[in-house]
Formats: sequence, C-alpha cells, structure tokens
Amino acid sequence: MKSKLIYNIKQRILVLALILSSFTNAIALERKLVLDIVEVTWPGAISPSVTVEDVAESIRDEVASEWLRFSKLEGDLASSGIVIKVGEVYREKLLLNRPINCDDKFFQAFLSDIRTVYYQKLNFTDASSRSLVILTPPADCVWLARADLGGREQFGSGIVLQNTSNSFVISHEVGHLLGLGHSNLLRCSNGNLDGKWGEICKGIEYGGAIDVMSNVDTKGILSIYHQWRLGLVSDAQVHTSWKSETVELKPSNQAGGTKGIFLRDGESAYWLEYRRAMQTQNLDSGLLIYRSDPPPFEFTESPLGKSIIYGKPGLGVSTDMWMINLNDFSYSQNGEVRGSMVLPSEKSFKNFSGNIIISLAKGSSNERMLVQISRKADTTPPPTPILEDQALWLSPFSPVLKEGYEDGESEVESFDLDINGVETKIDRTASKTIISTYLDPFKLKKILKVEDLPEGRYQLRVRTTDVWGNQSSWSKAESVFLDRSYPRVDVAINTIAFQNQKVRVALKGISDEGSGLCRTALFNQDGVVTSSDSSKSAPSFDFPLGQKFSSSFETFDCLGNGIGGDLSFTGSYKSASENRRTGKWSSIKSGEFTGLKCVGKCSISATLRDNGAFLFGEGSAEITSAGKVIGRVTDSNKSSLRVGLNLSIGEKSRVVRVTGSNFAFYGLVQSKLEIAQKREISRTAFAADPSLSDGVQLRMAEYGFRQGDFSNSWQITPMDRGTTLLDPTLDLCSATYASESGRQYRRQVLASKPGSPYIFLSSEAVKYKDKSAADAALAELVSNYQACVKNKGGLEKDGTFVDYTFTPMPKSDLELVPESSRVLVRAQIGKGAGARQLLAFYQFKGEMFTGLYVVKGGEVGFDDAEAKRWFEAASLLATRLETKY
Repeated sequence: MKSKLIYNIKQRILVLALILSSFTNAIALERKLVLDIVEVTWPGAISPSVTVEDVAESIRDEVASEWLRFSKLEGDLASSGIVIKVGEVYREKLLLNRPINCDDKFFQAFLSDIRTVYYQKLNFTDASSRSLVILTPPADCVWLARADLGGREQFGSGIVLQNTSNSFVISHEVGHLLGLGHSNLLRCSNGNLDGKWGEICKGIEYGGAIDVMSNVDTKGILSIYHQWRLGLVSDAQVHTSWKSETVELKPSNQAGGTKGIFLRDGESAYWLEYRRAMQTQNLDSGLLIYRSDPPPFEFTESPLGKSIIYGKPGLGVSTDMWMINLNDFSYSQNGEVRGSMVLPSEKSFKNFSGNIIISLAKGSSNERMLVQISRKADTTPPPTPILEDQALWLSPFSPVLKEGYEDGESEVESFDLDINGVETKIDRTASKTIISTYLDPFKLKKILKVEDLPEGRYQLRVRTTDVWGNQSSWSKAESVFLDRSYPRVDVAINTIAFQNQKVRVALKGISDEGSGLCRTALFNQDGVVTSSDSSKSAPSFDFPLGQKFSSSFETFDCLGNGIGGDLSFTGSYKSASENRRTGKWSSIKSGEFTGLKCVGKCSISATLRDNGAFLFGEGSAEITSAGKVIGRVTDSNKSSLRVGLNLSIGEKSRVVRVTGSNFAFYGLVQSKLEIAQKREISRTAFAADPSLSDGVQLRMAEYGFRQGDFSNSWQITPMDRGTTLLDPTLDLCSATYASESGRQYRRQVLASKPGSPYIFLSSEAVKYKDKSAADAALAELVSNYQACVKNKGGLEKDGTFVDYTFTPMPKSDLELVPESSRVLVRAQIGKGAGARQLLAFYQFKGEMFTGLYVVKGGEVGFDDAEAKRWFEAASLLATRLETKY
C-alpha cells in the first residue's frame, strides 16, 4: 500500500488532566453534526483557490457518505450512524482586520470570535449544537486544517481550512469534532516490536495509517478504539483480561458481540481487535494491536516538527492510539506507507515486559478469531493499604485509601472491612472510579469511597484482595466518624452585631447534626465567592441595611454533603427616638451610635414583623406583646451598644413594648431572610494539582485564585506553561516589556466550568526579583497603557496594528491596591469577527504582582454591573498581596 502525505494537521493536545467524562455504554447512535460554512479574509490576503461552495459540495458528496460508512457497522439495525449535514453557507466574506495567527494559544479564541460574529449575523440565539467551518486564504500556517476537539456530549466548535476543500482533510477534521485523536505508530529503532517509551521506542504521529485519523487516505474502517470513543462500541464489548484465557473476537467492522480486548501491564495499555482482510489496503486478516498509554512528548516524532508538541500527557484517556507493527508495515514522515501491520495467524506476540504472550487460533466460524492470552501469574500480594487523611474526606466520592494500594501486576477485586474487630464485606459492591484513565478506560478499577463506608463512629481497618486471590495485610486501625445526613437549612436568624448600615447575622437555621458544617459560602451570579464562614453551625455574614441583598449560597458538612440555593436578606434600622415612648429619657452615645437612657421606669413601643433585634446598652428590660411577656433582656453594667435580644415575630405585624427601669436603648433592627431553589448537592472531588508539590508553586498559590474562591461547579487548574517564565506576563496592547526579565517566579491558573460565558478567566501571580524590578514593570505597563489609549491600539511584534477601544471602569467601593500601584482595563480588542472583550486588573505591591483577566468574545462589552462584580475577585487578590512572600 502506498500513498502520499497530502496535508498537514495540527497536533492535538493530549489530555492534560484526568478526563471526567464517562465512557460507558454504546447507544443506538443517531448523532447529527451540522456544519455551517463561512469564508474570512483580511487586507492584503491572497484569494483562496477554493470557495465555500466547493467546501459544501465536498461535505455533501463525500464527507457525509464516508462518515456513514465509518459509523454504520454491519448488522446494526438500531443505529442510523453519524449524519453529517451542511447547514448555513454564508456567501459574504467576513473581513478581519489582520491575518489569522497560527499560534496554538490563539486558535480557540479565533474560533470563538468568528462563531460569535457569524451566529450574530444569522440571528441564532443558540448555536451550541452546530459547528462552524471557516475557510481562510493561504496564511503560511504549518497546518492545512485544524479543528476544535469535541466529545460525545458536545461536538467541537469548528474547523479552520486553509485554502482547501479536500474531502479527506475535512473528514479527518470531522473526526476531531467528534472527539477522535490521531492513529499513530509505535516504532523502535532497535527493531523490536514493542518497548518502553523513550529514545529507542517513540510515537510516530499519524503513522498508524489504518483509518481516516492518520494522514493517509486509506479508506479503512475506524479502529475499535475510535469506535469506542464515538459510542459505536460499548464498554461491555471490550473484554478486559487479567489472567491467562482465550477470547473470541468478531471483526471490527461488525456490530454486536465482543469486538476488542483491553490488557494492562504495569503502566502500558494494549487494545486488540480482529481485522478482516482489505484488498484496497493490502491488509491480510489478522490481529491488530495498539497502545493507548501516551508517550512523553519528547519521545514523539511529527511531520510538523518538534515546535508544535508541548505540555505533558496526563493520566486521562488519550484521544490517540499507537499502532504496533506486527508484520511488514512501513511508514515514512512524508506519508508513504507499505505492507500490513496485523499479526499473522502463524505468529505470536510477546509484549516488551515479557509478561504477556498473544497467539491466535481459528474461531467458531470464519468470521471469528480466537485470541489466546498467556499471562505470567501474579503471586505478589497487594501492598498494605493506608487510610487517607480524614481531613481529605471532603466528599462522598473522596477515596478512603491513599494511592498505591494496588501493585502494577494486577488490580483489586474486593475490599474487606474490620469494624470494631468484626470482619465484614461492605454492604454493596465497592465503587468504581468516577474517572476514566488510559490505565482504566472503563472505570473498572474498584476504589473504596467515603460513600461505601457505614455511618457511625468506629475503629476501621481495610484489606484488599486482587484478581488472582492475593490478599494484602490489614491497614493500621484508625478511628472513623461518618454521617450521611445533609445539612439543615431554614430561615431562622440572629443579629449578633450592628455597625453603621450593616448587620452581622448568624444563620442559625443552617446546621448539621453529624460532622458539623465545614464551610458555608455566598457567591455572586458569576460564581465568585463574596464571603464564607467555616463555623461548625450558625455561620454568620454581614448584610446591608436599607436595601435588598440577594446571593446564591452553598453549605457543606465536612463529608461533602451539601445544600445549595438562593437567599435574600432585607433589613432596616429604627433608632430609639423614632419609636413611641413613655417615661423620662435622656440622650446617650456609644461610639458612632446615639440612643436614649431611661431615667426611672419607662417603656418604648414599636410595630415589628419577621425578625427583630433589640439594641441595648446597660440595664435590663422585659419585652411584651398583647400583654404577654415574649422575652427578657439580661442585665448589663456596660454602656456600649449590644444586641440585647433577638425575637422571631412572624409574618404578621405585632406591637411590642420594651419596659424597664434605668436601661439604655439604641433602636431596633427588623430583618427577613428568604431562601429559594434549595437543593441537595455533593462537593465535587477534583483531581489533586500536582504542581503544588513544588514548594515555590505552593507559595505562589497563596496570591492567586484558589478552589474556595468559586462555587462548587468551578475548577481551578494551572494554565499550560503557567508555572514557568516561558510566556509573558505583561502583553497589554501588544507591547514589548523589557521588565519581563525581572520576574523570578510565576503562577497562572484558569477558572473553568461547563457552560462558562468566558473564553478566558484567569489569575496570575508573579514574584519579581526585587521591588525595583516590580516598579519597572509597573512603570512600563502604565506607559504602554497610556500610549495605547492615545493611539487607540498597539503594534504586534510583526508590525500589525491591533485596535483597542477603551471604556472607563465603573466606580466601586471595594478596596484595591492604591491607584498609583494599579492599572484597570475595560476594552474591546479588535473589531468585527475578531473582536473580544477584556476586563483586566493589574495590581502591584512590593515585589509581588497579581493579574485578573476576564475575556469574552464578540463586540458586546462588559456593562457596569458585570464589571463591578469582578471587583469582588480583584479586591480579594489585592488582600492577598498583603502577604509577604
């Protein structure tokens, strides 16, 4: 088989963190991908040699039929396969003010910007289910086409075609939109078939030329790995094997039955499938084997060169796979391929560790193959498990055991519990992991979670048994206390302090009878936490008087059981002099507050409802209503203002009377708390941030966003290269900043959540080498900002002028660093299809800097209300600058 490399495709980024998406069951696949098409251009651009009509014709005539062939398996009567449709073809070119930037970090923003403008022009209120194909003029990008990587739940947002309508190119990019990575090759320079990733055995990008996800138009069917990622193959159709056994496989292009085998050996993961002979590919029938454990990027070769490969692969399920050459297959970087890579029936395969030998036999019919798996027996017991620190049991999904309770040769089959000296099995099957990894793609790995343990207080030991029957030793016994109840939330409150036009209110209706509350937080509509309290019960917050305060809230107990909802607070203050009185009174003062002192016997009356807080000084009094005593204020000899008594009056107004002798009275606070949309929630168990194992990064994390700064749905993760000095800190108005050389440490993190309205939300913390280096950076920033405002834009390094339209920031009472130590920016960058909105807070103190960046696409800017909400986060970062490094 011989073909030519006809295009370049940009290297997709391997999963950098654990994938939380689920790969569970195949569905009756009826997925329709709608592709809208638009052409963009810019001043001085060369006219493309193809048109949007050419692209549409290619999709209709070839791409759609190819994907039906890929996704409609033989014998599958329930599925209509993947349907590719051409949607809107926009025949007016979108004019950009500058050429497309080929750099990776701008690709997602470019796609988002064009989508925003395009769908606004079409008056689409919801384009979330559509993908946009963008045709560009020749732009000298290293890639010919690029796509946003999608998945089962959400298609990628679009494809960029650089002056091409080639159907194979588009079909490949459609694969990315659907969530597929590349079909690659494992090649060892010493001639071995398999090996540990390194200098000898490397990953050859695109080199597994068996299907559309390589760079050779082979017309081959999709691998079962890609079928599985699409949902054409269920978890149950891929047999996971841990022992010596024989498994019968159906051909990979047929529906139903066992289609593949998954093997894990230490840190290596193997997939096996049976391929029919394909004359068009010169492929004999036989077994196809490939790896799904990703190579480190330094051990990857790409026809696009090393410059496009960066970052570190994580444990997440890779979008890619790496073919093992089991026959006479050859691939060159220019896309030339020959021979077959399937294992012939007369040969066997031994993996590089020598633990697994694969051989073949005839199946029950000509359409079946028997795969004989011979494994080296595992006689080593699993390591002794260690209970995780209970302070980390923050969620029902938190693991009970520390990592390392499994050895590399096997997996745990079951858990035994010793509770107060009584051995028992847990009352239900141990939970599977909620996270798919390349070593456990089907989430079959059993883990013991907090939710698996019984409620109560007891001594706990844990023992594991692996699939070979080897038992570990018992873990060290530890005292455990677990409760399953959710916190209680009602509207009972107590005013505990009064200051100026604010009151501190204890939400005594929020409590937890089990482990107690761990954290209660109020957050705005963007999810930014505005205040929080870690009190075990009755968390307290400051509320304004004279206006209605509204917020969302979440409260969690210390095991991650939570209640979320919305609350509103209204309160008013009525001074003593505004109420009806009898007896003799004299004016008094306590700090900024004025009140009245009863001389002899007196009474004072007020009409109240909901909740009333009686503000007293010295003395005692009795509270009555309708002639009955409803409360008493205890005696005090201190004249300072205090909350003498809280009363719940009810929804109907009542006249209450305060009666006593020689007491000081300052006034009344009437308040009401309302709670709506109350719901049970569980604290999300996010993967640990490995960068925090570095002492410098742990210290730098004190200055930027933390997980607790946002509501439960947001996740904070380090930005790619954000823990290095490789990327600039100050790039406002495309200026060059000589002061970047003065940086010593840097940490930039992203805040993300499903459905976020922002294409970029980030905080950045920098420690400069000394205060003078930070002062130089601030001076440069101020100078460049002022020049940018004056010139209405700035120059990129290549001389391209970028438009900036500035809008003054709204006023806010929230405290930031002094005006002389900050730059605040509200601006539109670019115009038309490339426009994006920036909200930025640059703040300096000493040798430290923090930046807050909020970016969204399109020409609709941040209004004053939205900008003011982000002052909440900026004020928090300003407070953290007070911490000395």
